[in-house]
Amino acid sequence: AGVDGGVVTGESSVERRTESGLGDVVVAAMYSIDPWTDAAPMVDFTAKAKLPTADDDKDLGTGAADYSLQVELARAFGDWTPFVTLGYQFMGQPDDFELDDRAYFSLGTDAKVNDTLRLGGGYDFKQAASATSDDASELMGYASIKLAAGTMLNLYGVKGLSDGSPDWGAGAQVSRRF
Repeated sequence: AGVDGGVVTGESSVERRTESGLGDVVVAAMYSIDPWTDAAPMVDFTAKAKLPTADDDKDLGTGAADYSLQVELARAFGDWTPFVTLGYQFMGQPDDFELDDRAYFSLGTDAKVNDTLRLGGGYDFKQAASATSDDASELMGYASIKLAAGTMLNLYGVKGLSDGSPDWGAGAQVSRRF
């Protein structure tokens, strides 16, 4: 689910089924540039790697690593922060089929509720990973909870808007700023 979600690769003659288990693990490194003037945005440069930890026998992942580069721009207006993310994903090549590299973007908003809670949401789009699949288009909502100085718990939910997206998804992420 979400920008780093699984790949939907077109029609299948197999009946619909449900699988559960650990998905692929995503690791990322981010470099942030603080605004250089009061009117300038915050800028984050991020490199991500999707590690093939999912059980590909259950079709929970492709069995190949993917890599992404992205830039995010955000501008705070008091407790409200709109943002935009632009990125490009270099797709790993599984044994069974070929995947295309793809561009993606997100538009969203974030609001500070209090010193420990932020709520937000947005729209995500990602190009299809193959000629037999559809572009991903989905809505996402989240809550970020401050656990300790520099440590956040992020809970999110996703609602797919296209056949290239999951019908729904949910997840959790722990992040630590140094």
